Amino acid sequence: MGNTITLCDNCNEKIVESLSMSNGATNVLLDVLALSGSDLALTTREKEFIVWLNQL
Repeated sequence: MGNTITLCDNCNEKIVESLSMSNGATNVLLDVLALSGSDLALTTREKEFIVWLNQL
């Protein structure tokens, strides 16, 4: 079983884009986002978001 991430204009209507991937690929995506974000985060709020993302 995998994961699907969707993007919608109004979530009561049609889906604009979707990304389906395996559990391993989702894990890699979150790791890459966390690593990139930790390097790019400047404000306290951005840093807090990256900490939250790493705890998923």
